[in-house]
Amino acid sequence: MSITNIQPKVYKKKLQFQERRYYRAPNSTIFLIVRIKGDVSESLLKNAVLKAQERHVLLRVRVMLDNNFDAWFTTENVKDIPIEIVKRTGDDQWIQISLREFSIPLDYSNRPPIKFILVYSKNISELIIKSNHICTDGLGMAYLARDILEFLGNPNKKVEILPPPPIINRDSIPSTISDNFFVTKTVQWFNKKWEKQKVFFDEEDYINLNDAYWQRYTNRSFFIELSETETSKLVSRCRQEGVTVNTLLIAAFIRAQSIAKGFVKKQNGGFAVNLRDRLVDPIDQFYGFFATGLFPTFKDSPNRSFWSLARDTHRRIRKKMDRKVYYHNLLRFFSIQPTMTDALIMKMYGKIIPEGYSRYEKLSSYSRKKDIIRFIVNRFMSKTFSFGVTNLGRLDFPRNYGDFELDRIFLSVHTALNTEVIIGGATASGKLSLVISYIENTIDDEVMYKIKENMLDILNKEIGFK
Repeated sequence: MSITNIQPKVYKKKLQFQERRYYRAPNSTIFLIVRIKGDVSESLLKNAVLKAQERHVLLRVRVMLDNNFDAWFTTENVKDIPIEIVKRTGDDQWIQISLREFSIPLDYSNRPPIKFILVYSKNISELIIKSNHICTDGLGMAYLARDILEFLGNPNKKVEILPPPPIINRDSIPSTISDNFFVTKTVQWFNKKWEKQKVFFDEEDYINLNDAYWQRYTNRSFFIELSETETSKLVSRCRQEGVTVNTLLIAAFIRAQSIAKGFVKKQNGGFAVNLRDRLVDPIDQFYGFFATGLFPTFKDSPNRSFWSLARDTHRRIRKKMDRKVYYHNLLRFFSIQPTMTDALIMKMYGKIIPEGYSRYEKLSSYSRKKDIIRFIVNRFMSKTFSFGVTNLGRLDFPRNYGDFELDRIFLSVHTALNTEVIIGGATASGKLSLVISYIENTIDDEVMYKIKENMLDILNKEIGFK
């Protein structure tokens, strides 16, 4: 099933670097899974998606390349959003479908970068929302899910159409945050070199890369569901210890990983930062991409108590946040030539293209070529991380929508080759849900099983539940 396109006035927006860097990446798909109690019919879902599409302009766009290989969102000549209905056979079926869907690229050259899959049964279903980071972050998907729930519960609700999402630029960042002179000059040098060494990539290159990537790598995931009582106890204990749920989860994973793999002097980690309320003009609840990341270093030792680790983790994160490092990440992105992002992706992954592929010669030789892109990859993109965390936090959404009840929400994010594990978290209807993802080829399944069991043991011991 598919939905008929709405015909709006033409909307066009050039992709900025922070969006364009996901354009050709084979691992930039994200999933939000909404577990819904009630009988979600096909017609109700179709109506809800149509109304959500009317509300959010980025649900009505595709991505086009112009003659200069700049990428644009456009509402011209956009095909349907796919909606798939699958019979529900079990509570964990959604995760198997999500894992399969990771390897299937979204057709965002012709359609909006999104797909809906309803894992249906009469009493309870999971709505899988599959999208790409080029147009949204996890929180944007959560706002979209809430809108769809509202339209499911009230099919005749009038649509409040949002304006196009604001463009983040230098004016969005407080004037008290100054540009780094060295970074500015370095980026100018990058751009100057790139102008002389430009190489462009097309759809055939991307198809080759995506297919080769998923032939070579396998994504794995498992999930953890906390009840309302367990979630409440966890939040209460965090308050007592002066830490956040986010830092608790990070500390629990660090300790679980240390026990499974051995304690090390330091672990590099990353976590997502929501920018919506940190810009000069705070951004409303748009479906869009308004996030960046911070990358602290964490330390653990066998002689340290867990809560000492949690408080130290909290301090390290707070220090990065207080220094507003996330603004400097954005400032760097504003100046970089967006077309450079495709080359960075092909430079990193072109070496995995097997002989016999139509673009083997082009992509494999480009991955070996010594140029400014190779310098950037080696100098700035070779760092490895033990983990990354994207926690949407407590989503202040209603539980009930007409005849439907929001049971819980899961966030599933594919990890990168330089990051061992990605943890996606969300709390909805008072219940915390976690999805922990890894690449089978980069970390052993048995080790990941031990990490999961260790993490559950830590939560049981320190919070007091199983």
